[in-house]
Amino acid sequence: MKFYCMRKTKVIRNRTLVSLGLVCLVGCQTTGESVNSNNEPFYPQLRDKQSSTSYETSSVRRTSTQADGFIESGPTLKEKANFADVFSEELYEDVVGSPRKLSVNNLPVASFINQVFGEELGLSFTIEPEVQRLPDLVTLRLNEEVSPEDLFRVSQRTLAAYGVSIEQQTGLLVFSVNRNASVNDSPIVVRGKALPEVPESHRPIFMFVPLSVINHIKLSQWLKRLLKGKDIAIEGVPDANAVLLTGKPAIIEQALAMIEVFDQPNMRGKYSKVVTPNYADAVSLAKDVSTILQVEGIDATIKPPLGGVILLPLEVGNQIAVFSSDETVLDYIIEWISVLDRNQALGVDEGVFYQRLSNARAGDVVEVLNSLLNNQQDDDDETSIRFIADDNRNAVIFSGSGENWVQFLETIKKMDQPVPSVLVEVLLVEVTLNDQESTGIEFLARSGDVTYSTLGGLGLGANGLNITLDRAGETRAVLNAFYESSRANIRSRPRLMVKSGEKASIDVGNEIPVITSTSQGTDGANAPVLQNIQYRKTGVILDIQPIVHSSGYVDITLSQELSEAQQTSTSSIDSPTIFRRKLETTVTLGDGGSVLLGGLISRTATDGKSGVAGLGRIPVIGRMFRVDTEVEDRTELMMLIIPYILDSPDQAEQISDKAIELLEFDLLQ
Repeated sequence: MKFYCMRKTKVIRNRTLVSLGLVCLVGCQTTGESVNSNNEPFYPQLRDKQSSTSYETSSVRRTSTQADGFIESGPTLKEKANFADVFSEELYEDVVGSPRKLSVNNLPVASFINQVFGEELGLSFTIEPEVQRLPDLVTLRLNEEVSPEDLFRVSQRTLAAYGVSIEQQTGLLVFSVNRNASVNDSPIVVRGKALPEVPESHRPIFMFVPLSVINHIKLSQWLKRLLKGKDIAIEGVPDANAVLLTGKPAIIEQALAMIEVFDQPNMRGKYSKVVTPNYADAVSLAKDVSTILQVEGIDATIKPPLGGVILLPLEVGNQIAVFSSDETVLDYIIEWISVLDRNQALGVDEGVFYQRLSNARAGDVVEVLNSLLNNQQDDDDETSIRFIADDNRNAVIFSGSGENWVQFLETIKKMDQPVPSVLVEVLLVEVTLNDQESTGIEFLARSGDVTYSTLGGLGLGANGLNITLDRAGETRAVLNAFYESSRANIRSRPRLMVKSGEKASIDVGNEIPVITSTSQGTDGANAPVLQNIQYRKTGVILDIQPIVHSSGYVDITLSQELSEAQQTSTSSIDSPTIFRRKLETTVTLGDGGSVLLGGLISRTATDGKSGVAGLGRIPVIGRMFRVDTEVEDRTELMMLIIPYILDSPDQAEQISDKAIELLEFDLLQ
């Protein structure tokens, strides 16, 4: 439902920032606006109307639990630098510059050194004659930008493949042939899980590969079986859980691809849940479920060697972690755990059971359950069954048999559901029309010693049209005609948020003193007059109680009052008159839906005449001896209500932000 008006002229625009904090919990706004002719809604809603959706009311078995605690990083060991880093770290520590790309193709070794270390890095160096005479051609291509330090390292490793070493002497880099290395036989030492971008070479690669998950013995056995007959050496490193690979670059690439496939967690891509049994011990329950699953043909284990399904009992917290590659199988296992756990409780004849609540208040739940017990138990029933609320921990304590506890537990879980809140917004639109018309004539006449005059005696107004007849500086006659039409549109918009089933109220206004009784004292003739005074509340008073149903509708019991003090004109009592309009009703609405609660149209017409007795009543000419006044008051009042169901704090924040956006500020005034 949209609300339209004819014209929108702002009368009240100044609002304080304090209202921002109260916009959703408690909000009340009263503005005066005249009706206008645009087809624009004068009141935008906070949220579009929501379709009716059913809330889940079935029992939800708690199978996934996360214990309270924290995770923090432990101490770490620095990774040892690899072979290439050790002998080159001091050489490039002063290299500076921005990241860059590099692409060289078939350059002689000396030209490669000049291009990289001279043009790109801007270093000072010297090249020995033996290096200048090397016939090899160097190709290096870096497709992504690298830092100057990385460019230095990659180029150094590339030159090492051609038997060229780098030394630092008196501030210069010296490029010479490494006489201790055999170009054909010395391997390139590489550490990591991927080969660096070095030129193709027939020299072997010595690859140190640290493993993340898999054991090095198992991986070495698999690689040797798969790469049998290939020119590659595979050796495990127990201390670092790594493997050493020695071979040509092509075969090393194949081995690295296999390692990437094998070095993955066994549970990768599998589903998992943590189950907290209510009654049984986690270790014994995991063993029983594992035995049942094995009989059914499901490979379930609780310890290595691991099967297709893993049930890992956790003694701390009495929980069971369940892993499975199929979600359907996982749910089936959870069901078995629930059945066996429930049977464990059925075997308890007398015990104390404890259940924490996540959403409902323990006191409310216990009150309902005890009422149920009082209706079911007979006076002669000696069975000791009772519930106690642990309010400090918001938990329910039950004393009785396990069979009874299992029955009540399902009810407790159904009651332990989040209670939605409702933001109720009431829109009061009041239009008051005042029309007043006044006409009259006052005159002065003299005949000899006799003067006839009504000047100042009929109460002509000073507004409107005034015609004065003057003679010799003396007023002879005055004609007055006045018409007044006023129109006011008062909008009050109280907002109130309350939890489903609870009562809430908002009271914005003044307390007006009203004389209720007057009495004369009995002490004597001059005893004082005693007056009893009571204070009456005026303004906007809103009382609501919403109840949200599972269908998505909300029942609202509402009492809305709009009152104000007015000057008393009907009695001589020195107390104001309370102009009061009140509505009480109960309605059913959908989320975001709006409905007209009620409308009232009142009309008051007053015709008044004042003038000279007798003469003022003469037809036609009597208007010269009187003042005619006509007053008409018409009031139209409408009350509309819009509820918004809020299921979570996020929704409350969203609707609060929307309400703040609708507020208009004029900070310059």
